[in-house]
Amino acid sequence: MTELPFGFVVNLVARQLERHMSEILRPLGISPAAIPILLTLGAGQPRTQADLARALNLRQPTLNQTLARVERDDLIRRQPHGSDRRAAEIHLTDKGWRLVPEVRRLVDEFLDWALQDLPAERRDLLIRDLLTVSNRLDCAPQSTPQAKGPSCSP
Repeated sequence: MTELPFGFVVNLVARQLERHMSEILRPLGISPAAIPILLTLGAGQPRTQADLARALNLRQPTLNQTLARVERDDLIRRQPHGSDRRAAEIHLTDKGWRLVPEVRRLVDEFLDWALQDLPAERRDLLIRDLLTVSNRLDCAPQSTPQAKGPSCSP
C-alpha cells in the first residue's frame, strides 16, 4: 500500500491528465475544459445551461466561464429556449460538430494509452470507485464533511 494520501494521488493524476490533454488538444485550438461540453452536446440534443451543469456536475458560475470561452472559440452558440424565455439553449456550431469526432478520438487514444497497464476489468472498477467517491463528496455538506447530506446513505 502506498504512503501517499488518496487526495494527493487523485490530484496528481488530474494535473497530469490536464497537462497532457492540453498538449494533445493544442493543435485543435481548444482546452481540456471544452472536452465535456463538446462530447456532451455532441452526443445528443441542445441543452440549457442548467441541464448542462447538472449533466457535467459543475456549478453554474464555473460552467458559465467555460461556456464563454467555448463560445468565443466559435464551438457553441446560445439560442433562445423555445418555451422558457429566461433560458437559452446551447448548441454546437458547425465548427464544434466538426471537432467532436477528432476530440473523441484523441481523448480515447490518450486514455487507452494512459490506462494500458490496467486490465479492462480494473479500468472499469477504477472508474466506478472514483465515481463512488465523487458521489459521496457531492452529498457532504460544505461546513461538516462528516455529517450526512440529504442524499447520503449510512
